[in-house]
Amino acid sequence: TGFLSEEISIASVQLSHTSSLTGSTFAAAETMIIGSVPAPSLTIVAPQDSAASSDPNAVNDRSVVAVADVGRLRVLLTADAESPTLLPIGLQQVDVLKVAHHGSADPGLNELLSTVRPRLAVIEVGEGNPYGHPVRSTLESLSAVTDLLRTDRDGTVVVRARSGEVEFERLSRGRL
Repeated sequence: TGFLSEEISIASVQLSHTSSLTGSTFAAAETMIIGSVPAPSLTIVAPQDSAASSDPNAVNDRSVVAVADVGRLRVLLTADAESPTLLPIGLQQVDVLKVAHHGSADPGLNELLSTVRPRLAVIEVGEGNPYGHPVRSTLESLSAVTDLLRTDRDGTVVVRARSGEVEFERLSRGRL
């Protein structure tokens, strides 16, 4: 279940506020305004019909990608969509990047990082996963970001914006 609020829990992408998004259907370029103005919003930026792959094995290309604006905090929620899907969208700077596809190899990640320039990147990845995620090349690219958190090491992460600064808190593992 997704909701919008003043804080965001990246590990489960809990965006809490007043209205539930459960059962709603949205398409690329649609913005959901939750509550009264100024209200948090969630803009779906992908998949875009023209970019959606017809290859049934390319499910990551059809991942739902959203930009959440919560107060002065802007978060790019990439799901499993990597740079070939993200770069053509024309994204703007964000405060927080949820790294795509558990930190798998993404040859366009450096270009994406120079476009969105996040202050914080979060990799949602399971501890001891059999795929070796996050991969070394992704971690090397993310060394350019001021702060990097990983759910396999840091547990659930809560991100807040206070006085224009991005703050984060590591919660105990298993707690949402």
